[in-house]
Amino acid sequence: MSKLLSVIRVIYNSLRFKIKGIKCAGRCTSRYRNKYKVSNGGKMILGNHFCALDNCRFSAHGGLLQIGNNVGFNSNCIISSHSRIEIGNNVEVGPNVCIYDQDHDTKCEGGIKAGKFITAPVNIGDNTWIGATVVILRGTNIGRNCIIAAGSIVKGEVPDNSTYIQKREKLIKNNL
Repeated sequence: MSKLLSVIRVIYNSLRFKIKGIKCAGRCTSRYRNKYKVSNGGKMILGNHFCALDNCRFSAHGGLLQIGNNVGFNSNCIISSHSRIEIGNNVEVGPNVCIYDQDHDTKCEGGIKAGKFITAPVNIGDNTWIGATVVILRGTNIGRNCIIAAGSIVKGEVPDNSTYIQKREKLIKNNL
């Protein structure tokens, strides 16, 4: 019975992706509650054996979102591309991970409400493991065979074959 459900899910997702203009290399599985949005000339390309668990959101708002083969996303992830996000092969993404290639342009006339963005590409190399509740910001390049520790905020370069652990300063302030 579970094999039948798996086949039905793959067929359903193939049709669903085709209707939304998303290219899937094959055997893409996605739970029903996930959201996919392609707008403003964006492109979304999913590799073979792409898998996303519950409540994930993927958007290509004028940008390219390209995900390699054998990539898995745990629950509650948000991936939003206004420029370019490329994720390599054999990447595992933990729950509650956010990947953005844009920030609001707070210095433009009208501030955040103007809806303008500053963008820079995000690249994630092959065989990388991204832990739970990680935030990856615009302009980030994560090399191959990396581990990104849970709770990290990543911006900039992470070299190949490295483990990224973000240390945090603890500030306690008496507001009285």
